[in-house]
Amino acid sequence: MVEPMISLAASIGQNKGLRGLTLRARLAGVQVLFLGLDLYEKGECRLFAPFEACYRLGDGEIEVAVDVRNGKVFRLIAGPGYQGLLCGKIGVGMSAGESMRREPSLRYDESEEAIVYDDCPGVLLDLPEVDPLPEAVPALAISAISVYAPEAFSPASQRGYL
Repeated sequence: MVEPMISLAASIGQNKGLRGLTLRARLAGVQVLFLGLDLYEKGECRLFAPFEACYRLGDGEIEVAVDVRNGKVFRLIAGPGYQGLLCGKIGVGMSAGESMRREPSLRYDESEEAIVYDDCPGVLLDLPEVDPLPEAVPALAISAISVYAPEAFSPASQRGYL
């Protein structure tokens, strides 16, 4: 069960976070959410690459990625079951075509294999297929909405300086 301080219906903030969790927060400030995962509470923790820990809360409604070098949250992912909306109009499970009609600044980026938000760096709308044909994208459902700190992917960050 996800901690009560997190609302699964709260809005998704561009370059900010999900209600109860914020980008750039220190792990020490949110560690209570991760205590007991997979023992007492649904969820899990995985280590990716050498410096990324990913905490999956509940049944995957929220994932929290932390850079273990500096202890900061750099990506938050709203997955299936998360009911909050990005910009008050785009949600997980909505078709990509509908999301692009509601927000004209969205477009499919073949190199990212996701829908990007031109007016807001730090937002990706994930699709369930890897490398879909561009003409198939509008019919696909958004599988997750990721908000991330863009500076986390800078060359300085990759060397652990942020």
